[in-house]
Amino acid sequence: MSEPILDVSHLNVYYGNYTAVRDLSFQLEAGDICALVGPNGAGKTSAIRAISGLYRHIRGDIKICGHAWEDNGRELTRNFGYMPDLFPVPEILKVREFLEHFALAFDIPNYQYRINELLELVRLKDKVDSDCSDLSRGMQQRLMLAKTLLHDPKLLVLDEPASGLDPKARSELKELLLSLGEQGKCILISSHILSELSAFCNKVAIMEKGVFKKFGRIDSISDEAQYIKVFFRWQKTTHLIEELLAPFELVQVQVKTERGEFYFDKNTSTDKEVLRTLVNANIQILEWRVSNIDLEQIYIEIGADEVT
Repeated sequence: MSEPILDVSHLNVYYGNYTAVRDLSFQLEAGDICALVGPNGAGKTSAIRAISGLYRHIRGDIKICGHAWEDNGRELTRNFGYMPDLFPVPEILKVREFLEHFALAFDIPNYQYRINELLELVRLKDKVDSDCSDLSRGMQQRLMLAKTLLHDPKLLVLDEPASGLDPKARSELKELLLSLGEQGKCILISSHILSELSAFCNKVAIMEKGVFKKFGRIDSISDEAQYIKVFFRWQKTTHLIEELLAPFELVQVQVKTERGEFYFDKNTSTDKEVLRTLVNANIQILEWRVSNIDLEQIYIEIGADEVT
């Protein structure tokens, strides 16, 4: 087997007498895109800061491409790219000037070619002479991703990269991350948009109270899951839906105007019984979709608190 890109072994993160991360061990390889999810206070940010070398009150080992921060931080930096949730946007620099600043800091040869290549990749080529502060939130996110990719790192750590983006921008980001994964990049991404993470992540780490409640390949975890999701729509507003669903053993029932969803035990025929009940009550069903198991369902089944 090839050496893992990210190798975390028995990581503990301390804030005085408080332990935010407890004995965390996991590995990610080239091509892995891993979703890091969990409730507020789970330890996600502490783990990310430790992996990124931004917080050193830790115990345990963190290696990126075989290098540890304390042993060879300069070499490690060449293989590591970090994109924080909140980032400063320089008001006095234009897009190209901003990227040139970091390209020179990393001593990147032929950096103008590399900048043009990345501007094309993140679709900002027509904004090259714009002030960074004039870019929309989505464009600023793409600019920061271009900056993170400048030195062609093997590991990317992205903290809420889709925060504040509209649906179109999030879709574009998804396609870009998929492309990076296909190129062999290893990506650890923290986000709360579970339904979208399912579309491009192959692994998930669900964190709570400083530990992983579940870590592994999404397809393998899905095979173990107990519940399946149903989404349905009906014609004409009615107040009977919740009353008709009440007798069944359903999980996470949500009913809105003319649409709803619920989870049911995949080892039963509950979905068919619910559908029959609705039809017999003269509810005109327009759509009935039993979905594949995704990150939302895995998260719900594991029973962690509110997703953040």
